Amino acid sequence: MIGSNENGAPDDIAFNADLTLQRLQPRLDEVWRASQIDEHKRHEFELRLNTHWRPLFKTLFQLYSSRYDFFFHVEQVLTAAARAWADRSEELCELDRHRIIEPDWVQSEKIVGGALYVDLFSENLSELRKCVGYFQELGLTYLHLMPLFAVRPGAVDFAKAGMRDPFRRAARKHHREGHSSWLGRAASSRRTSAVHCGADHRLA
Repeated sequence: MIGSNENGAPDDIAFNADLTLQRLQPRLDEVWRASQIDEHKRHEFELRLNTHWRPLFKTLFQLYSSRYDFFFHVEQVLTAAARAWADRSEELCELDRHRIIEPDWVQSEKIVGGALYVDLFSENLSELRKCVGYFQELGLTYLHLMPLFAVRPGAVDFAKAGMRDPFRRAARKHHREGHSSWLGRAASSRRTSAVHCGADHRLA
């Protein structure tokens, strides 16, 4: 737990971040065993984790440390990220590697964005895949998709709503044509599709 040192000052957050990660290592090992991830892909994750863990932990601590279940949620964040990485396709992993090499991609003058309502533009995600060529003709490199989720009244689960597989198929089509697709926020080395959802949605 994060407490106070003998002088009454808060313990060093970096120290507690490292200690927390050390204590959560067995949970990570469980994820790796269950996913049967290869050693190279696991090493990539751990390199990035070691780079970003301290600032991530510091941000989460500043926002949520007053919650009694803070460390439980830190564990959930870490294991969810590990599972997502283990399940991530090699195509997307390669895009991730490009993002590391080109971290300032978002500042490029080549980024051209557009936004549309999926239900009004193409009825659904499956039909949207047929429009990728049109987006290319417009010169779009960033596409903001709205609204995919009915977030009120009550939360909607992305997978249970039947949206995950259609979105993945649409995303793969975008990737082949030089796009990258993300949920929630835009982040890509080249072209990006973002999905807008309310703050009360489980994805947010």
